[in-house]
Amino acid sequence: MNKIDTVVIVNDFNYINGGAAKVAIETAELLLKKGINVYFFSAENLNKDKIDGVNYVSTNQKASLDDKNKLR
Repeated sequence: MNKIDTVVIVNDFNYINGGAAKVAIETAELLLKKGINVYFFSAENLNKDKIDGVNYVSTNQKASLDDKNKLR
């Protein structure tokens, strides 16, 4: 069986704002503690709940529900 050495986590937000984000962030933390490389891909990006050692990739978008310009 092959050992997993890298995991990509995808979530709308890279900070805790609800249950899904909390699970994603806690999962990233647990995987990192197991020695697995973690990439956290998100649309909205804040430094609020970032974990040292996790590689963050973001499209730097705002939450679409908060954007008054719905076509954007």
